[in-house]
Amino acid sequence: MVKRVALFAVTFFTVLATQAQLNEGVAYYSVTYPSLKPEMRKYINVLPSTMVFTFRHHMFVSEVLTSGSYSRTIGDARNRDLTILAEMKGRKVMVRRIGYNYEELKPKVFVTLSNETKMIAGYRCKKADVITLDYENNTSNSVIWYCDSIGSPSFSYEQHYPQIKGLMMEYTVKQGDIEMVYTVTKVEAKPVDKNVFVIPSSGFELMTDREFMHLMNK
Repeated sequence: MVKRVALFAVTFFTVLATQAQLNEGVAYYSVTYPSLKPEMRKYINVLPSTMVFTFRHHMFVSEVLTSGSYSRTIGDARNRDLTILAEMKGRKVMVRRIGYNYEELKPKVFVTLSNETKMIAGYRCKKADVITLDYENNTSNSVIWYCDSIGSPSFSYEQHYPQIKGLMMEYTVKQGDIEMVYTVTKVEAKPVDKNVFVIPSSGFELMTDREFMHLMNK
């Protein structure tokens, strides 16, 4: 379960009256576990505690490092392409997702945008209320705070929220019984080398989504 959570964290910036669009930089997230069950607290040191999100226009890379595993996700928000690179259980694997199709994805999500705002890491963020319908038709509610003046309007496609434009600054991810809250703590506005987004041509074992999930569940 712990390794699945660590990898799942892979498979999503100065206050101005009017915020200028920030197209290049790095966002640093903290990952917290507000409702972690007592029996899971012994694993807290091997659960993800940070995530680094590097972006340049419509391209992005998110990186998570935990004890015993590493994951890196390279995304192209313009073409809705996603590449997952992971080192786990002694193997280096790659999953390619080309042309993400929201309509084919489950669970289903319903997003309501709000006029409510709050400041996160020096940026004014907007609120989105999300209802998620899972495979068994159970519903859950969550809140996403996002900033539409950071990065590509399509960044949130990785998390299946096409209605949300810009970078998600605070959001909750649930994997099994574990709830993770991602919150941006700092944003650095700086040039990003385009080579950061190059997908390795060798050194990784190419897998399908099904094969990847099977490996994680072993």
